[in-house]
Amino acid sequence: MLTRSVLAVMLVASAGCFAFAESTAAPPGQVARVTLGVTRAMGDGSRQPIRVEGLVVSSTVGPGSDATGAISLEQVSKQPIGNFREVVTFDTVSILQYDIRRLEIRRFSWIRSGIGVAVLGTFVRAAYVRFKPSTEVR
Repeated sequence: MLTRSVLAVMLVASAGCFAFAESTAAPPGQVARVTLGVTRAMGDGSRQPIRVEGLVVSSTVGPGSDATGAISLEQVSKQPIGNFREVVTFDTVSILQYDIRRLEIRRFSWIRSGIGVAVLGTFVRAAYVRFKPSTEVR
């Protein structure tokens, strides 16, 4: 029983542990985050760069491409409109290579996965020790 619980925790912990790594090219099918060269003016006077994240549909951005390259990202947004109902919108955003200041690709992170497995494994072990069934007969 304990080994099944530990395996389940390890599977859950390793399933969503990703990090973004800077890259020069974005192959289609990968999730990318693009930082644009423009900033968004906030109400408090500070400026934050605009970041667009999505699934790469097509890309001519890379080390060998010219300044006319572009990347197209698919974005999915969900808006609730009531109880258990939502509107799902699919948008495609095209960004010219000239406007890209930073391009990052989502990759699996072994470090975050290891930390997640260790933390969740500790909690599962502590819960098992605390609530394990008694073998005494009354």
